[in-house]
Amino acid sequence: MTRVSAILLSYRREPNVRRIISILRRHPAIDEIIVWNNNRDAPFVEPGVKVINAAENFLCIARYGAALLARNDTIYCQDDDILVPPVVLDAFLAEYAKDRGRIYGHRGKNLEAGVYGFT
Repeated sequence: MTRVSAILLSYRREPNVRRIISILRRHPAIDEIIVWNNNRDAPFVEPGVKVINAAENFLCIARYGAALLARNDTIYCQDDDILVPPVVLDAFLAEYAKDRGRIYGHRGKNLEAGVYGFT
């Protein structure tokens, strides 16, 4: 089975982050969770989760910094404003197993100056 590091970006949605972590912990492929907390005014702590409490808001580009800290080659990134059912994670991994040469996501987005631009 592919081992996955899940990276979760957080900014002022701590209740969402805790719900998402609960779902990610139950997925059999995910054996590491990294939370990048962009809210310097509210440090985040969660046992068993690698947490980076940033001194400033690095926006969505922070996911790439967090990816450098992951122990697995397969990285799953998620923001704190979407709840992804485990069946969707299964579908991503099934497609990834067919073609590991591309990026899979919920919907098309491009980063422009560290901010999302939708395609």
